Amino acid sequence: MRASNRSFDGELLLPDTIRKGLATKILGRKEIYHYTDIDSTNDRADTLAAGGAPEGTLVIAESQTSGRGRHGRKWLSPAGEGIYLSLILRPGISMHESQKITLISAVAAALAVKKIYHGGLIIKWPNDILINKKKLAGILTTMISSGKTPDYVIMGMGMNVNTREESMPLEIRDIATSLRIETGRAWSRSLIVREFLVFFEYYYDLLLKGESALLIDTWKDLSGLMGRRVTVDLMESGYNGTIIGIDREGFLLLRDDEGLVQRIVSGEIVKIY
Repeated sequence: MRASNRSFDGELLLPDTIRKGLATKILGRKEIYHYTDIDSTNDRADTLAAGGAPEGTLVIAESQTSGRGRHGRKWLSPAGEGIYLSLILRPGISMHESQKITLISAVAAALAVKKIYHGGLIIKWPNDILINKKKLAGILTTMISSGKTPDYVIMGMGMNVNTREESMPLEIRDIATSLRIETGRAWSRSLIVREFLVFFEYYYDLLLKGESALLIDTWKDLSGLMGRRVTVDLMESGYNGTIIGIDREGFLLLRDDEGLVQRIVSGEIVKIY
């Protein structure tokens, strides 16, 4: 997209604005719940899903007071500067396969950003988007199940779009960034939301058809971490090693310092060398 002098400060993520030009079949076509301020879009989506809200329902807010990421971390949500959204999904596939929704979210977020930003961007397994080693976006996926398949899945995403450096607490300025900080200009949040929903729906449809190979390959292409040395935190233990890929089930493959290949099912990359 060609850069414009137009300012997107003050742009609201209203349902009609998001739907204008939205090229999806389901996502965002159902109910869109827009809030000026909310505690957490994920919590609201969970309540709606438990009450029977259909797949594709979107919850989006201008600001959150209790936005959160993995392991209960707080997600900074300044008003009108970022994207804070949650999707209700009812995939009807196994819990195991549904775990790939996190990968879909990361791929969709990365591709949506790359439509307007052409600098260095990588996906840090499993759910972070980084620019210049700083966090731009994060994903939190929650599955609710009473059987072998999820009753529903809540996919939440937070992205720093027009966040100013002065909006960020001093303690995170070295590890977080925004598109505005990286480019020196404001961007249309609604455009990014539309692109995200389109890419998400494409790879989600492939997952539902049992065709996730393209998702895995695209993730690898976007990761930028193949062959990189990292530290992975497993809560009670961890590994230092070199990333050699992710397997067809979406789990990280790491060759540790003893030469053994470790399959990381649940963990977090905490350092990239």
